[in-house]
Amino acid sequence: MYKGDLPAVLQIMYHVENWLRVLLVLVALVGPRLSGRFFRNTIDTLVHIMKLFDRVGAIQGVLRASAVISNRLLLVYCCHTLVITITVWISTEHPVSTLLNVSYLAPYVTIAVYILLYQALLLSIGGILSCLNDSLHEVTLVEKNHPERPFGKHTTVSYIKLDSASQAQDHSMHVNVAAIEKLSTLHMALIRLTRDVNKHFGVLLLIILLSTFIQINMLLLELYHNIGHPKLPEYCLWILFLHAIVHFTFFFVIAKSNHSIQQQVPLHLDRFTFGRW
Repeated sequence: MYKGDLPAVLQIMYHVENWLRVLLVLVALVGPRLSGRFFRNTIDTLVHIMKLFDRVGAIQGVLRASAVISNRLLLVYCCHTLVITITVWISTEHPVSTLLNVSYLAPYVTIAVYILLYQALLLSIGGILSCLNDSLHEVTLVEKNHPERPFGKHTTVSYIKLDSASQAQDHSMHVNVAAIEKLSTLHMALIRLTRDVNKHFGVLLLIILLSTFIQINMLLLELYHNIGHPKLPEYCLWILFLHAIVHFTFFFVIAKSNHSIQQQVPLHLDRFTFGRW
């Protein structure tokens, strides 16, 4: 879609986007070789935490919800890829259509794969954190206004001091200090794992967000110019609009994944329908 008579700003944006696409393809080629050990360690750590937590039903619910959300997003991205491919083939002739599809699909698939991987990891961690908090709440649950309450309640995690263990033993509602220490340790391990995941994906996410931001702005500018002075068929305008919406979901998925860690709320499928995602 590049034309020599485009405004200077659009030309610069096209060039920057092309370089970012090349960089993303290089990441796709080199990333698996450099990141294999990280992903193995991450999965092993997550599985080890789930074994120590030993709440099969809760963990299965979290993983099932995360898988359903990932499959829904994968379906959206696959349908979008199919629509774009067919549109390019209809609008242009071979071999130009093939070159355009390859130049677009390679970086797009790279972005989609890493976004889905990042989303699945963080949603799973966030869901398990929520289950840990629920277990901590159950273990430390006492009457709100009880005068002998030996511990303080916080927004996400409740802790008990070791020097108050004797009080807890005499309390009518016995608090299992060992269980609290175990759950708190698992909670801290998941927070460290989240930090490592964000550190590993940090540069890549920055490239993806920058590339997506430029892509959305170019699409909106093209829509604006074509509305005033139509040069493309009407169906192409709708495709460009759909294209912009799908790219905007990259921002939303990243933000929603981090929000699940921050809030540490349970995953419920009815809350993650596309109408509310």
